[in-house]
Amino acid sequence: MITLVTIPFYRFNSTRVRDFPKVNIRVFNFLSWVLIIGFVFSVFLFKDDILLRLAFGQEIGTLRGQAGSDLGTAQASLSGPFRALSSLFMTILSLSPVSFILFFYSVTFLRKKLYFNILLFLSSFGCLIASIIGIDRSVFFYWTIDFIFIYVLFRPYLSKKIKKYTAIIGMCMLSLVATYLIIMTLSRFEDRAAESFFDYFGQSYLNFCWFWDNYETPLLNWGILCPITTHFFDIDWGAPVSAVSFGLFVETRVGYFVNLFYTFMGSVMLYLGQWAVIPFCFVFYKISNSLLNKHSCFGVQTFIRIFILAVVPYCGVILYLYVDYIRFMAALIMLLFCYLLDQRMKK
Repeated sequence: MITLVTIPFYRFNSTRVRDFPKVNIRVFNFLSWVLIIGFVFSVFLFKDDILLRLAFGQEIGTLRGQAGSDLGTAQASLSGPFRALSSLFMTILSLSPVSFILFFYSVTFLRKKLYFNILLFLSSFGCLIASIIGIDRSVFFYWTIDFIFIYVLFRPYLSKKIKKYTAIIGMCMLSLVATYLIIMTLSRFEDRAAESFFDYFGQSYLNFCWFWDNYETPLLNWGILCPITTHFFDIDWGAPVSAVSFGLFVETRVGYFVNLFYTFMGSVMLYLGQWAVIPFCFVFYKISNSLLNKHSCFGVQTFIRIFILAVVPYCGVILYLYVDYIRFMAALIMLLFCYLLDQRMKK
């Protein structure tokens, strides 16, 4: 099944250089500035929350579990239009690595100002704001492999000069990310930090195998396929849809802890049972294969679609990301921009 879901990306063959049609510059600029303004807005809004957490240094792990509740955030004090605007920005920024795609396209094919490209690159950090506030490490891991994945996609189009500067900037950014991950790991596991790091390698697949052999789902929670139905339309699937809440619900039914890493297929199994894993992979293969191998529309929007789809298998070494309604909503918004870019190309 892992091979099956990766075949469409293999067939895409990112080493082959393709011709880029002219982009709809108004749509491109609008999406870029939404990400930039959202990032700047979030930095100023959450600066005190971020500094409070970082000030704990290696003791930051003691805040875990309090983040967003006992500690609170600046967003909780907002109301009306500002609260709605904040929620919109945080939703879009949950997939802020899209900024990498726009950045690479901008420095390669467009003659944008230096300050614009720098701001566009920095806006990719938007998703890390929520991670710091939530005392979470996983988003930093996702951000890292997102950067590497998107760089590999764009590498054939980048000049030697851009590759050099990207490598320097990338190493600086990855060093900061690595520092945060090390601090968080030391804080959580102390003397077992190194051991816990190696425990994560392959552990999700071992967990998947254990659940495949032993788990019996207490109910079918179809909310995993469209989590926004519960949040925005109040559809009741018989249990919470968010990963942590549903895991706690399942634990009360099966009698053991289930909030583990078990790959994206394990997430599907937890919500729907073993029978759903293989059909899910086949459906994902069909969708990915049809979207990534169309020759009628190619451009920056193709890379956005690749990214939105690819996070399922490569970030899925941990779990299925789009069970989070915020990321699911962000993906729909990004696909809307892709549609708008397609329409200009068809004309």
